[in-house]
Amino acid sequence: MRHAVLIEIWDGFLFFIYNLVLHFKLWTFNPCVRKILKKNKVLIDKHKGQRCFILLNGPSLNNYDLSSLRDEITFCVNYFDRSEFFDVVKPTYHVITDNNYAKSLEDETHYSDFTSYIKKSNNKLILGYRFIDKMFKFDKVHFLINKKVPGFFGNASGLNSIGYGYANVSFEALSVAINMGFSEIYLLGLDFEPGVFKHFDKSLDAGDPKLNSKNAANTWYWGYTQAQVHSFYLAKYAEQKGVKVFNCNPKSAINAYPYKNFKDIGD
Repeated sequence: MRHAVLIEIWDGFLFFIYNLVLHFKLWTFNPCVRKILKKNKVLIDKHKGQRCFILLNGPSLNNYDLSSLRDEITFCVNYFDRSEFFDVVKPTYHVITDNNYAKSLEDETHYSDFTSYIKKSNNKLILGYRFIDKMFKFDKVHFLINKKVPGFFGNASGLNSIGYGYANVSFEALSVAINMGFSEIYLLGLDFEPGVFKHFDKSLDAGDPKLNSKNAANTWYWGYTQAQVHSFYLAKYAEQKGVKVFNCNPKSAINAYPYKNFKDIGD
């Protein structure tokens, strides 16, 4: 046990040095970074004292009556806009950090469809840094520059600073919501079944790994391990900020947040 703690501290020290150099490089030599992050200041504590629901993409999302969330502040993530639930909920915020989503915009048709979505949609988009080059011109879009490595000596940050890159979009969205000042955050579809990350909509499963491939399996198991660690980092951050985070899936493999029955959530 003591040996594991020492390894964590040593790794954390190396991450700290790496993050320090990265921050200095980006902040000092890239004025665009400062401009982008300054724009995010309007999001900080924007919903102080309110509650929100973050709709993630696990299969358990099918267990809820999402039509009851039409009048709530909601977040959706990544490819949720391609599901039938999108028009049912009409999410307030859409967080996209998926690398393949960003890469797909190199195709002219996908780029045209996405820009049309931005122009017509009433929600606010919050995108990962890989979208900056193509989406910077849109005023209604905010960007996350989450390039730091979370570790023992640093694992949480605000919206107007160079942030930490978490295991996946679930925790990126949670981090955003914490910094927006919500007092209660409810997570729906946070499943993380070990080994395979299935989605509530099977048409979104195309990117799942074939576990007979050793490299693919190792990559996804590592992502699962990171998710466990990062979930506790953010649980601690939420507690420090006075934010209550609830997981509405009783069978979730993520245990950092207390369970709350969706049906017991009052008005």
